[in-house]
Amino acid sequence: MTQLSLLTSKKSINQQSKLLLRDYQKDVINQIYHHYKAGIKSVMLVSPTGSGKTLTATHIIRDAVSRGKRVLFIIHREPLVNQTVSTLHNYGVESVGYIKAGFPHANDTDRVIVASIQTLARRDYPDNIDLVVFDETHTTSFWKTAQKLIYYYTQSPVIHSSKAHFLHLTATPFRLKSSEYFGNHIQAIVQAPHIGQLIRRGYLVSARHFGYNGLTDFSKLETGHDGDYKKSQVAVVCQQLEYNQSVVNKFLEICPDRKAICFAASVQQSLLLTELFNAEGIVTEHIQAETPTEIRQEIFDRLKRGETQIISSVGTLTEGFDEPSIEAVILARPTQSLALLIQMCGRGLRLYLNKKDCFLLDFGENFKRLGRIDTKRKITLCPRPPKIKESTKECPNCHAYINIFSQVCPECGFVFSTGEKDDEKFVEAVFGELLDSEQMQQVKYIRSQRKSRFTKGLPPDPLWELWDNKYPGKLLCNDWLYGAVFKGDNSHQAQEEFTKYLYEVSDKAKPNWIKFHLALEFNNPNFREESKARASYSLPPSAAIRSWWQVLKIDPLSDFDAIQEGYRKLIRNCQDDELFMLQLNKAYDQAMHFRKIVINRATNGLIKKEVIDYGELIQQINLEMKRLGWTKTMGQQYIIKTYGQHSRQLLSDEQLMEFIHYLSGIET
Repeated sequence: MTQLSLLTSKKSINQQSKLLLRDYQKDVINQIYHHYKAGIKSVMLVSPTGSGKTLTATHIIRDAVSRGKRVLFIIHREPLVNQTVSTLHNYGVESVGYIKAGFPHANDTDRVIVASIQTLARRDYPDNIDLVVFDETHTTSFWKTAQKLIYYYTQSPVIHSSKAHFLHLTATPFRLKSSEYFGNHIQAIVQAPHIGQLIRRGYLVSARHFGYNGLTDFSKLETGHDGDYKKSQVAVVCQQLEYNQSVVNKFLEICPDRKAICFAASVQQSLLLTELFNAEGIVTEHIQAETPTEIRQEIFDRLKRGETQIISSVGTLTEGFDEPSIEAVILARPTQSLALLIQMCGRGLRLYLNKKDCFLLDFGENFKRLGRIDTKRKITLCPRPPKIKESTKECPNCHAYINIFSQVCPECGFVFSTGEKDDEKFVEAVFGELLDSEQMQQVKYIRSQRKSRFTKGLPPDPLWELWDNKYPGKLLCNDWLYGAVFKGDNSHQAQEEFTKYLYEVSDKAKPNWIKFHLALEFNNPNFREESKARASYSLPPSAAIRSWWQVLKIDPLSDFDAIQEGYRKLIRNCQDDELFMLQLNKAYDQAMHFRKIVINRATNGLIKKEVIDYGELIQQINLEMKRLGWTKTMGQQYIIKTYGQHSRQLLSDEQLMEFIHYLSGIET
């Protein structure tokens, strides 16, 4: 029998199984079999959360069983044994037994045995095992029991002489201790696409990183024997009421309607966060290791149905928890473990109906310390792997964390270098999104295009099509466009000008469309989620107005009395609407100015006192342009100067309203 025949059958992967595999899953399976065929006995499969690691492993297990081989599947946590057995059954793997506390030994006839490593340490090892699978090998394979078990099935001082094959599964192949490395018991690595690649291919939702420091001081935390911060010290630091209240407040500010899971440093902190969230009307439940299985499942079911919005825990949700509807992950603790960070964040990246991204809210400076989770990292079997350089830096102005190569802070506009100046300027934000260098360039480009369309008087909506054409497959986050036109100027004058622009570029604009673009430009600088309770901008009553006679609801050729009467009727009903009052006052001034011009021109014989219809007015305006020696281009330039770049349109005899604007702008 060849080495390859241990696991592979004569049929192709697709023929021997009804399991649907993605292309990269087929590829990694073939790579694993290639290693086995070459005489390598121990292979590690690195497959991120959401990449289908379980499905890939199940396929390999089915291949082995179909060839009459026996498989030992090792789980590092007792509660996951039943879950794993159920998963194997669902994928068509039969004759599955298990070894766990409170149950007798597995039957000799079981072709697959799922075993808890804790229980296996107190039991005799099953015989006649051909394939040993270590789930979460970054944890399980470093137990003393695992080392004994590897030696038992190797039956040789060196692993390459083993009679059994080993498959090590992990999404996070990282260890904190330099003395612990995979090369002691693994010979080769096979990698599925990393998180960033899976996002780009559409197998995971986009990961949006948010974080800042200064919330509390983590600098004095000591490192424990496991390579991470000492649990007792982290617990004390993270139990402060002010710290946890800030966590709750930021969640309410940024994404109050998102379903989330929260990771705390201790049970006491998790209970405190649960209490604080519930006090704000966010239904939150706490679970811990001691939570009975039945109660835990009831909590998970309520989360799935939407009755519970947040589940808070310490480490219970880092592995084995699979709820794809999660839209936000709250990291309310610091860690030095890259594996733990990726595990926590990975809980929120799975695909779900209408889910575009997941917000990763970091309150422990973890992204600054360890980098973004969608960054490609070198994976090695060797000891002391190269230290990952910091990929983010802190903006000294607004304290947001951005890519270390960024020259301009995307949150406040602070310039890090003396290169080409960028006039982008965000409103100061304490809690900022962490963008990588590629995203920085994309954001800078699309914001400049948003502003350019406003300046040129072009409709805003084609911006999204422009993005899709330039960055196919990339998600354009609406809040990246905040303040792109007015650079954070939320004054009534700016809002009025932008409202006018929107109606000028769309004759059939609907209120909701206007409201959307106003919110996109002027809403809260951090994140404008769909929360009705916290929406900071409402559509002004006058948002559907284009010109002064439309604001006042009068004829463009009304006399002084009609202008004043129209103004009085409207002003009575808007005493509490400052923005509308500003619009009315501006319209009133424009109307009075226009009327004075008409009288002045009529007095000088340039315009008849009795203007019968619009057609005659057009003729009189044309005569006035000829008298002044102005061309249409000159008139256009004057309108641009008077009303702004967004008013640029070619003048023509038929454009009555533009001529009225023109006449209104002539000095008396």
